[in-house]
Amino acid sequence: MEDSDRIREIADRLVAAQAGLYSYILTLLPWSDQANDVLQETNLVLWREAAEFSRESNFQAWACRVAYFQAERVNGFETTAVRN
Repeated sequence: MEDSDRIREIADRLVAAQAGLYSYILTLLPWSDQANDVLQETNLVLWREAAEFSRESNFQAWACRVAYFQAERVNGFETTAVRN
């Protein structure tokens, strides 16, 4: 597959995943502002790591896994901030 086709495929999958990904993130974080930030960070990670995604894999599951770890970073930061 040519690079331009691969980029288009990832972009299409990323766009198609947005609503479901945002809904998932809202189950992890209580505030929509946080969810929006995590969605944007997740999109950046997915785009940067796109070469690691296998076409045979489930894109939505991969995106949710990345979102989970991005949300954990936010939750971890808040827990530390509350303690201080």
